[in-house]
Amino acid sequence: MTTEDNLGLKAFREAPYSKGRQLVPAAFKTRGKDLIAQYDIRGVVPGLPIRLLSGGNLQKALLAREVEMQPKILIARSPTRGLDVGATEAVRNSILRERQRGTGILLMSEDLDELLALSDRLIVLYEGEIVGELTARMATAERLGLLMAGQKDGGN
Repeated sequence: MTTEDNLGLKAFREAPYSKGRQLVPAAFKTRGKDLIAQYDIRGVVPGLPIRLLSGGNLQKALLAREVEMQPKILIARSPTRGLDVGATEAVRNSILRERQRGTGILLMSEDLDELLALSDRLIVLYEGEIVGELTARMATAERLGLLMAGQKDGGN
C-alpha cells in the first residue's frame, strides 16, 4: 500500500474520500501529500510503499493518520523507541498537541524521560499490579525507578 493511501485509510468513509461506495483515489493522494508535508514525513516519493519508510518517518506517518481523525483517546506504546532525535521530538510534539486539544493520552513507555516529559499523571505497574500513582510534579526518575522495582511507597 502506498504511503498516500495508508494516510487516507481512516477517512475512507468520509467525503471527499468516497462517494457512496466508491473511493476517490485523487482525494487520498491529496490528503496523503498534505499530511506528508504537515508532519514532515521525509523520503516519500509518489507511490512509495509505506513499508519502505524509515522507522522515524513510519512513526510520524502512523501518528499523522491517527491524530487527523481527532480521537478522544490516543494509546501510544513506546512511541519514540529507536527513533533519532529529530523524529523523537516530532512525535513527542504531536502527542503534546493532542493533549492540548483535549485528547486523553494513554502512554506506555519504559523511557523515564519520555514519561516525565509527556505525562500529567503516572501509574506504575509491577508484576501486573499497580504499585504507585504520582502526578508529574511529584514524579522523579528515582521515585519511578523504585516503583518500577516493586517498592510500593516509591521511596517515601
